[in-house]
Amino acid sequence: MELSGTLQGGLPERPLTRDALFGLAYHNSNSTDFYEGQTGDPTHEMRFHNKNKRVAGMVVREGGRIRVFSEDNAKATLVIGWYGLDAKQWEVDYLMKRASEEERAALARKLDKLPKKIAVVFGPNTSVQGVRFDHVVRGGLLLADPSVRSSWSDVLYGPNCDGPVEGLFGRPESYGPRTRTYYRAGEHRTG
Repeated sequence: MELSGTLQGGLPERPLTRDALFGLAYHNSNSTDFYEGQTGDPTHEMRFHNKNKRVAGMVVREGGRIRVFSEDNAKATLVIGWYGLDAKQWEVDYLMKRASEEERAALARKLDKLPKKIAVVFGPNTSVQGVRFDHVVRGGLLLADPSVRSSWSDVLYGPNCDGPVEGLFGRPESYGPRTRTYYRAGEHRTG
C-alpha cells in the first residue's frame, strides 16, 4: 500500500472510542535464503534473484500523514500491525513462476515458519500522530529522513513488536519516487 495523503482514524466530532485495526500484510520479515543448497544450476539461481526481498506493507509518501482523533489514546487508537493478512501466496507465485509444484510447496512451508512481522517506509516530511504500531520487525520502521520522527506525537508500540522501540527504527538505503513497497533484505541501516 502506498499512502500519498492522510490515513485517519476517527473524526474530530466523532473520535475513536475503541481500537481500530489497520492490517498490513507481512512479507518475509527476515533474510532467510529459501533456496540455499537446492541446486547448483546457475539458471535456477538466476530465476530466483529476488529471493531475499523484504516487503514493507506500506510506504508513506512525502507529505503523507497518519493521524487519529481519540477520546483517550491509551484506550482507543488506530493500531497498525499484522492481523492475519498473508502475502505468502504472492511471494510463492512471484518468486517461483517457473518452479515445480514441489519447489513451490517447499517454499510455502518455509514461509509458514517465519514470524509474521510488518515494515513501513516513511518518506520525508511525513507525520504520525496518535497511532500504535504492533508486529513491527526489528528495523522495520524505515525513515527516509530520521528527523521526521521528532514531529511524531502520541505514538505507541504494541507488545508484538520485535524488540525495544529504538531497535524498531531503520533507514532505507535509498528513497525516491520509484520506491515501492519493498526493499532488499540487508539494505537498510538501523539507527
